[in-house]
Amino acid sequence: MRSGSTPTPPDGAIEGASQPYFAVVLDDRSHAALARLSRCVLVVAHHMTVVYGTSRAADLPARFTGADLGREYELVATRIVLRSDGHLQAAAVGLVLPDGHVVTDGISVNAVPHVTIALTPGMAAARDSNALLESTPERPDQRCSLRLRGRLERVDP
Repeated sequence: MRSGSTPTPPDGAIEGASQPYFAVVLDDRSHAALARLSRCVLVVAHHMTVVYGTSRAADLPARFTGADLGREYELVATRIVLRSDGHLQAAAVGLVLPDGHVVTDGISVNAVPHVTIALTPGMAAARDSNALLESTPERPDQRCSLRLRGRLERVDP
């Protein structure tokens, strides 16, 4: 993490979020692990979006139900990408199942389930992370296997 980096506000508010959403909100240890990897000014490392723009549990993707709210999950960051201009950094993640298998299908409405690690305000937005991961060809130096933990929560901005 660069000197002067700013962590996510304690209430978990994400700049620009104007609608409720469901997310696997990372615990403090997972946030800190990602923050140590930050290469941008503002550390986010707050959550993996499950679905944005709704507060209805019925809108959760296939792997989750309303009964899962508050449940702890293990995620694994499998790839970390820094945008070529250095203003956005994100980690592709998968959900670790009880049998140890990792899945990405049915865990997020995003094409690439991810956690925005950090960004430079005014130069990038967290919503750009999915496009970054989709458009950046995979390289061996991006691979990782960082275990993360979080709880499925409804977030109301």
